[in-house]
This record gives sequence, structure tokens and C-alpha cells, in this order.
Amino acid sequence: MSGGVGTYAVQLAVHYGAQVIGVGGPHAGELVRSLGAVDVIDYTREDIIDRLIRYDFILDAAETAP
Repeated sequence: MSGGVGTYAVQLAVHYGAQVIGVGGPHAGELVRSLGAVDVIDYTREDIIDRLIRYDFILDAAETAP
């Protein structure tokens, strides 16, 4: 979420009232939180699937999903 499309998506989602949980590398947390995300998952330490949270929408801007 710290690239061009991701940062834009976070800002739009927050603007329209979404609670955003971003996913990024170890240095992305501060940036993504400053854009309005309520939490950031460091993908080098944690898998988004391991959290017991139900997500309404997932945007994979990096196209890394299998």
C-alpha cells in the first residue's frame, strides 16, 4: 500500500469512511498510517490470512496474489 496506486486507494477509502488496514513492507507503516489506515500489516512478518478478521474488500495493487 505504499506505492502510487496503494497510497491513492488508502486516501480514497478513508475519505469515503472505510476503515483501512494496509499491507506493506517493514518501512511502509508510518506512511500508510499517515494516509489514514487504522493498522498496517508488515508482510515480511505476518500473513494477512493469519488474522482472525473478516475483510469486506481486498485490493491487491501489486498483483502478487497467486
